[in-house]
Order: sequence, then C-alpha cells, then structure tokens
Amino acid sequence: MSADKVLTLREALEHFEIPKYDLLLVGDGSGTGWKQGIGWACVLIEGGSYAREVVYGALSAGTVNLAEVWPYYHAMLWYLNGPWKPRRTRTTKHVYVITDSRIVAAQGNNQASRRLYGGVWADFDQWEREKNLKFHFRWLRRARLELNSFVDDLSRRSRLAMNLKQSESGRTLYDFSPDHAE
Repeated sequence: MSADKVLTLREALEHFEIPKYDLLLVGDGSGTGWKQGIGWACVLIEGGSYAREVVYGALSAGTVNLAEVWPYYHAMLWYLNGPWKPRRTRTTKHVYVITDSRIVAAQGNNQASRRLYGGVWADFDQWEREKNLKFHFRWLRRARLELNSFVDDLSRRSRLAMNLKQSESGRTLYDFSPDHAE
C-alpha cells in the first residue's frame, strides 16, 4: 500500500485488521495554544447498523493536545448518554478509535503517560470497567483517511468560528477591571 494513498474507510479497516466493531470513532482536533480557541469533530459509526453521527464543537481556550483527545471524549459522552445509549451487557463492546495524533493513540493504549488531562483518561478507564467497553486506539497519518479529512476540516472550522466570535465581541476581559469606567 502506497504511503501517500488516501484510504477509504473499508481500506482503513482492512489495514488495521478490524473485521468487526461495536463502535468506530474517527476524529480530529484543531488548536494553536492556550490563548486561542480549540475545535474538534468526530464521526461515530455504530457496528452492524452503520448508523453515523457527527459531533463537533469548540472551547474558548485549550492546548493542541486537549483538542486532539476531546473529539473522542465528547463522542463517548454522546454515545453513552444520547439516543444510541447502549444497553447493559455482559459482552464486551469494542470501540475502535482512528486518530492522526500519535500521542492520543499511545495514551489511549496505555503506552504513554496520561498525566496531562488525566481526568479525561480516567473517564475512559472507568467506562471500560463500568460499561464493559474495550478501547482500541489506532494511529493513521493525517489526511490518509477520507473521513479524517472531513473531521479535520470541521474541527478547524469550529476553532476558527470560536476565535471569530471572541473577537467580534469588541471587548476584552480588561474592559471589566475595577478601574475601568463603564
């Protein structure tokens, strides 16, 4: 397989040898640093029915690493509490995550420190224990998967929209200081 070839979802599943899954997450985050907003987007695909849902959004501030892990966290909150809320089962549900962030893949597979945003990772661990889920994180280079290009664009647009809304307000936090005459 060519390193530059853009993969379809079917080809990516074959590449990672994922014959069956209960939930598949393909997401991306967009950020530049703590002084700017971050955006994220994730596509959830339910195994069997192939039902799809897109979740996306933005935060007013955050790091690139937070932007990269947030799509999967937000998607899982939606999955576990929204209309697809899974029934309790004794059978382990396998959740595959395809990410273009090496650090998120390593952290998700417990191969790197999770100290940064430990609370987020603690929730993933709790979901494994209490909801009988098993997470499998897979790394795939940016723009290598058609679906990743979609969420990359949506996460960037979410970040830019957040930053635009902040600048459109025309006021800064310093406008509300005790010495500022209103």
